[in-house]
Parts: sequence; structure tokens; C-alpha cells
Amino acid sequence: MIASCGAFKAQPVTSTAEFDRLNEIMAQLTRPATREWIVGRMAALLIHYYTAELPEQVNRAIGNDWAHELKGKPAWAISNACRWWMSPSESARIAGRPDLTLEAWERRQQLEAALANASTEEIMLARARVRAEHQREAS
Repeated sequence: MIASCGAFKAQPVTSTAEFDRLNEIMAQLTRPATREWIVGRMAALLIHYYTAELPEQVNRAIGNDWAHELKGKPAWAISNACRWWMSPSESARIAGRPDLTLEAWERRQQLEAALANASTEEIMLARARVRAEHQREAS
């Protein structure tokens, strides 16, 4: 038996056993995650953004929303998406500034933290430094 399998077009399947094994692997890769697993994974992701005690009804509604949106997706894909979302390279996107590099975003965060307790004079000096840096970068 010589057949071809999608992404492996140049690699013929030469036996029924090999074909069956490939079908088994594809079934595992495309098997949808259970609703319980999805809700648990989303709870783990959202705990990073915990802000206040929410009523049980609200937590259930949030879980239902996630379960609805991710229904039919395999667990490995959901896990990878969660890791990508939490990755440092996405920090600038999460902060609403996709135009910033990670280094620029981190520098901005450090500056904002330093300025939180700074005097008016220190803030004016910092702004002057930032303007000077932008002028250097523009030249």
C-alpha cells in the first residue's frame, strides 16, 4: 500500500500498520480537550490577573465563556496559546504598545516605577533625558 498523508506528501506510507499508527497519532493531536480541562486551564491563566474576590456565579460565567470559545480545540494547542500569552515577548502587546520592543517596554516600566515617588524636579529632569534620547534615536 502506497499512500500519502497531507504534510508528509514526499514520505509514502508503506504499510497498513504505519497508516494505522499515523491515524492514531492524528486522532490524539486533534482530540478536543474536555470542558473540565479547559475551565481549569483558563482558571490557571486568569489567576495571574486576579484583582478581587468575585462571586461564584461570575466565576462560573467566565468559565462557561472560555469553555464555549475553546470547545473543540485540543489541549496542547490551548496550553501553547496560554504559554504564548504569558511569554515576556508579549508584554508590550498586553500593555497596549505592540510598537515597543521588550527592552523599551521594560525600560518604560522601570522609569514609571521610579517616577511614582519622584519630586517634580526629578520628573522634569527625567523628561528632559527621555526627549534627549528620542532626539538621538531620530538622528
